[in-house]
Amino acid sequence: MDSIPSKDRQEWRNLLEEGIEIKLTNFVLQMQVNQTKKAIKSASISMDEGVERIHTLCIKYALAVKNDIDTIFN
Repeated sequence: MDSIPSKDRQEWRNLLEEGIEIKLTNFVLQMQVNQTKKAIKSASISMDEGVERIHTLCIKYALAVKNDIDTIFN
């Protein structure tokens, strides 16, 4: 399997921006993205912290989120 793209890629930020909806198939990733978006919106965490949170999850469960990573990063 290909590695998870660098967290410096703009697509991670796009995934967490309000108003941008990307259809995800992995339920855990979908829930974490929604929770992280809410935390960023309420200023509980920064965008960088949110990207770190999602990136770490994707590295840990790379095989399970492969289809979603392919969708996010074309």
